[in-house]
Amino acid sequence: MCVGAAIGVVLARRGAVRFQLKLVESIMSELSPAQRTATTAKVILGTGIVAWPPAFMHGSVTASLLAALLMACGGGLLVAARRAD
Repeated sequence: MCVGAAIGVVLARRGAVRFQLKLVESIMSELSPAQRTATTAKVILGTGIVAWPPAFMHGSVTASLLAALLMACGGGLLVAARRAD
């Protein structure tokens, strides 16, 4: 369930108009599993890219390795998602 649908469910449960739930579901498009995986991979890869420079500049070996691991995992997941599509 997407975030928008979850918000619509919460609104419907709190007594809001049920039309809102149907409107939210009709606006959102369905993503394929490969697209969802690619989005997750981009987030993981981006986290590694953002975390690496500060860790490297502060000289933290552990943080640098963790950021490199995030980049490697995100990149590998992105490649796998692209091949699945």
